[in-house]
Amino acid sequence: MTDTTRVFRKFGGFLFRVENDVEQPLLRALVAEDEAQSTAEGIFVPDARIASFAPWELKQLGLPPAAPFRLQVRGEGAIATEGFRLMVGLLRSDGRPVTGGRRDGVVFKSGSREYLLLNPLYEVLEKASSFSSASTMDERMSRWCDLRDLLPEGSVVDRQLQTINLVRGDAFTLDIKPGADFDPVLLSVANTDASDDHGEDREPSEALPESSQETFSERFAKGQKVNGHYALGGGWYVTLPEATRSALEVVREIKRSPLNERQAFIANPHAVLKDRLEETVDEQIIDSLFLEQEQFLSSRIKCLGVWQPKICAYVPNKEMEWIPEDVVAFSGKQLVGVSIDNNYFNIALDDAPQLVAEIEQGRAEGKQTVSYAGQSIPVGEESQAALLRLTEKKSSSTASTRNEDETETESEELVPVLIDNLEELGFTANKRTTSVSPGGLPSSLKTTTLYPHQEQGIHWLQSSWAEGMPGVLLADDMGLGKTLQVLTFLAWLKEQMEAGAQDEKPFLIVAPTGLLRNWEKEEKIHLLSPGLGTLIRAYGKDLKALEEQGSYHRTQALREADWVLTTYETLRDRIHNFLPVDWAVVAFDEAQKIKNPASRMTDMAKSLQTDFTVAITGTPVENSLQDLWSIMDAAHPGLLGALKDFRNVYQKPAEEKGEVERARELRKVLEEQVCPPAILRRMKDEHLRGGVFQDSWH
Repeated sequence: MTDTTRVFRKFGGFLFRVENDVEQPLLRALVAEDEAQSTAEGIFVPDARIASFAPWELKQLGLPPAAPFRLQVRGEGAIATEGFRLMVGLLRSDGRPVTGGRRDGVVFKSGSREYLLLNPLYEVLEKASSFSSASTMDERMSRWCDLRDLLPEGSVVDRQLQTINLVRGDAFTLDIKPGADFDPVLLSVANTDASDDHGEDREPSEALPESSQETFSERFAKGQKVNGHYALGGGWYVTLPEATRSALEVVREIKRSPLNERQAFIANPHAVLKDRLEETVDEQIIDSLFLEQEQFLSSRIKCLGVWQPKICAYVPNKEMEWIPEDVVAFSGKQLVGVSIDNNYFNIALDDAPQLVAEIEQGRAEGKQTVSYAGQSIPVGEESQAALLRLTEKKSSSTASTRNEDETETESEELVPVLIDNLEELGFTANKRTTSVSPGGLPSSLKTTTLYPHQEQGIHWLQSSWAEGMPGVLLADDMGLGKTLQVLTFLAWLKEQMEAGAQDEKPFLIVAPTGLLRNWEKEEKIHLLSPGLGTLIRAYGKDLKALEEQGSYHRTQALREADWVLTTYETLRDRIHNFLPVDWAVVAFDEAQKIKNPASRMTDMAKSLQTDFTVAITGTPVENSLQDLWSIMDAAHPGLLGALKDFRNVYQKPAEEKGEVERARELRKVLEEQVCPPAILRRMKDEHLRGGVFQDSWH
């Protein structure tokens, strides 16, 4: 009680009478927020709200002080039996039990002293008082799970209850496996106290350790129904609330259904769950029960669809015209550049139907190539599909020549459909914001004697990262240590992550199969153990083992790795493994593998979500300036504009008309339009002659 406020204990709360018309801001705010009730007698505040007050608020309102006690929790009997009793008491600061006390809601009287039980003491004691009414094992498990989550630090819990790892399956996601099989992965929402926005926006996390989750999956698959609780061994128990149980019952039924039903469920789990549960479970609850995994992260991806070979974006004649959408505008003798298997082939439109038939016959006879106009065209599905597309553009009547088995396959893999920047600029990478400063070598670097050009290359990579650049092209000549420079940069960045200056994310290195072992070897040579950290080999037999884990655990493994190695072919054919991961850096070694802007391999490389891309190649231009555009569109999308414009502004003038000035302008864009420059290229002969490489972008 204060000089202006009188306080009375009233059943279930306190009544405050404000005298002399003195304002009491705290009480007024409680009334305004409907957390207290204004009556003729005064302002009534319920116990539950009193329990959430801070000690200074108690003093301001003239209430008793907060109880200086700890909780003691013990069980009598086995929790799995009906006779189990939960005993909750209070301990003094010296560990002695508080005896002879009496609790009246939020008020606790001990001898002549009166205290208030603030949260979480109050909440725990309230829940404990209702524990005895639990009549089933499921109810006891669920109530203990709720109560245990509220226990504050310093609570004394007996050995039996300590050894019980009890979790609640608040939600689940799907671990999708080969053959349209799947298992539910249980998730829990961590307890949040009242100061944390009353639990809003809480992200669920895995409820069980891996071994216990595997045990649950086995019992779930074999069971005739979904139980309310599961004893999983090793002291682990999981309880399933009624809504979760209902949703998992749907999953269990579909898991045992024919292939087409399982595929439909995997394609849209939310829709199936809503359809099956709409009469028994509220729609908002259904939304919170199932956590859908993100299939891709990159904003460059428009959607997932069936990849279609692109008709190459040029006609190789004197004018180098761009192919319009309707190729009927061209004469039948017009040669069209068609992209097949990472190469271009010049084909007359009128010859395309006959060539389709020859490729089909070649496939039946087991041939590797067919000859056409002095060119060896690969025999395969990609060739046939590309040529069929070409004939469809010429005349819709040729569509009937397509083999039905190829147009309507049982299950075509969905891959990213990109904003490809070919005809118009639709995607430009934005700068990131960073809080790191370039400079210095990582402490894990073994090879401390570096050549000047290597030190400059490392500093260039650090500066490009620190400036928030989306990516760069390291185009040093062979033998100048490109791998060493990139490894040193990655080790430096890893140390920035460990220091908290950057979010911890994995690195992905894509290289031809023969070079992947070299990356491992170089990492061991140049970096002290543990080097870049945990490595996952996502190719060959290791990829098979990775994919057998299922989609959820595979994605978790990749996200938790420090660095990942894979091949271009794996990226092309198994891109779904890499799309849900937010990579810190993606490095493309021998980046000329993505020089063809019309190939599937290039599209898949450009579909990854990454903070920073390093394209690595000693030959950025093998056949045409278009090679350079394609590589840079992966490393720094938008810098060189759309391919159509690039061809008109730079490629045609430089390559066909010999306009050297246009080539100089292109170099200026790469080296001066952004800072640091987007490309770094040094030649071995310059280095051997003692040439100095100036980093004027400092």
